[in-house]
Amino acid sequence: AFAAFMRQGVVAARNFGPRTHLVGHWLIPGGVAAQIVARQLGMDATTIVHSSAARLVAGMPQVVAAGVLRASLGPGPWIASCEDVRRVVVAGGADGCAQRCHVMHMPVPAAVGVPSPPVGPPWRIATLGRLVPIKGLDDLIRSAVGREVELHLCGDGPQRDALCALARQLGVE
Repeated sequence: AFAAFMRQGVVAARNFGPRTHLVGHWLIPGGVAAQIVARQLGMDATTIVHSSAARLVAGMPQVVAAGVLRASLGPGPWIASCEDVRRVVVAGGADGCAQRCHVMHMPVPAAVGVPSPPVGPPWRIATLGRLVPIKGLDDLIRSAVGREVELHLCGDGPQRDALCALARQLGVE
């Protein structure tokens, strides 16, 4: 299943080209997949970390936690769903991760505290993760209406068909 997930990410990223910014939702497997694909294709990636991942990291020996965090967070910015998650992940020992963290409480209000991409339109965004309602991917699709944005949602889950239908209905690529 992870290999298929990775293939989806590579195909999406290659289709969109070098200006794609990958988002890995959840530390494992989404964060790992996004970071691996980004490294292989010379792209940027951001990982979103939730409390379940923080609990997982907190239960690991520090040397293991640091390795998992390096693989999952990569060298760029990452997002924690709350201050507690940030604190636990930083304590996990991945070098420099404290300075690269942005805390965004769920649900994230539209356009609040979300930095603009470093390059201009058209923006290309690919997500790697399970397609479930709590992630707000329907809001991501709605936010793309009328903007120069290409979206590719990689993964599977109970919301897959509804998200595809919404994108078609709104004319989002």
